[in-house]
Amino acid sequence: MLLPEREEVAMPGFVANMRVYFGRIRTMRKEIRTRRLLDSLPPHIQADIGWSGSGFPGRRSAVDEYR
Repeated sequence: MLLPEREEVAMPGFVANMRVYFGRIRTMRKEIRTRRLLDSLPPHIQADIGWSGSGFPGRRSAVDEYR
């Protein structure tokens, strides 16, 4: 029967696509955690490390408040 062979061929592509998808989600979650951590630091430390929070346009960063 042809149907099982087609499923076997399609499955590796599906698994690869899911790995890419979940890898992107994992990366996004790590970036969010990093931003939260850096935003929680005191403004003078953020200024020392050069964290401006420029990833959020229109948002005042801690560096701007420190100046």
